[in-house]
Amino acid sequence: MTKSDDIQKQRDENKDLIEQIRSLREEIKSLKNKVSVNDDLESSAKFFGKEYDNFKSANHDLEKINIIAARADLIEESIESIMQYSYHYNIKVLGVLQADRNIFSEESMCICLKLFKEIGAKVDENDIDITL
Repeated sequence: MTKSDDIQKQRDENKDLIEQIRSLREEIKSLKNKVSVNDDLESSAKFFGKEYDNFKSANHDLEKINIIAARADLIEESIESIMQYSYHYNIKVLGVLQADRNIFSEESMCICLKLFKEIGAKVDENDIDITL
């Protein structure tokens, strides 16, 4: 092998090395882009993780609100039931002069008993709790 053959061989090897370096640079550039995309994906994953946690928390709060609303509905139904029950046993007679509200009134009792007798209701003094 001659000296010029050696030089040519080294030039060829050098060109191969330069081409390998270019190829490596392109691969590194591609990897940097992928890493950048991965950083974006990681940021997105963190964001969605926080959003999921917020959603779970809001869902838990909504469940609590639903429980409170159900209890409020039960209380409202109970109050309505109590009111309906009380209406079954209360009578208000309009057009009759009212005695003092703070004391039991014998006069009101007598008026009520006469009224019930006139309409044919079988009511006696023991059936009446209070008259005003």
